Amino acid sequence: MSIYSGWLTAATILTASTTLQKLGMMDPNIIYGDEQQWTVLTLWIALVIYNIAQYSEKNPIYGAVFVWALLAITTE
Repeated sequence: MSIYSGWLTAATILTASTTLQKLGMMDPNIIYGDEQQWTVLTLWIALVIYNIAQYSEKNPIYGAVFVWALLAITTE
């Protein structure tokens, strides 16, 4: 269940990021910043979410899914 919950969190973050991109939030011509800044911000937010959930539930497997998802992103 921990692995499923971790991947569901990753999928939710990905969906929110894609939605913001489609809405034009990552356009370099607007004041919000460029796509690289949004990527770094999204990764920091994901790190905080995973660490809070892992610590509060005392479940290291949930936190390990974040590392797994990062590895999946970097290999593409």
